[in-house]
Amino acid sequence: MLVREVMTRDPITVTEETTVFDAMDVMFSSEFRHLPVVKGRALKGMISERDLSQFSSGFFRSLPAAQARLQEPITSIMTPGVVTVTPESALSEAIDTMLENKVGALAVVDRVSGQLQGILSYVDVLRAVIDLV
Repeated sequence: MLVREVMTRDPITVTEETTVFDAMDVMFSSEFRHLPVVKGRALKGMISERDLSQFSSGFFRSLPAAQARLQEPITSIMTPGVVTVTPESALSEAIDTMLENKVGALAVVDRVSGQLQGILSYVDVLRAVIDLV
């Protein structure tokens, strides 16, 4: 089985200019746990629930500081250097990559252009596996 068979195509994304607040709004309203950060279709990073949790851990110490931080660009808290796979990658290799890197999702990029094609999350993997059992 290949990644392209189970990945989420054309995932919801945010841009480098998106504020932390707006990215949180997109993530929580869409119920996704990972959002690719793009410039055009070029992958620049990934924001995860874990990133947002770490970001918000000190919010209650200073409300004015928290409000200011929410207006920062998402690049201030995103994970750059995202672990990726291609649509042609074997699903078993993608699962190994997720486990080795301790991530819940992988960006799926075109092998030649490097442009974002989709996202492969652990939920996508579980949906594929349940169809096999």
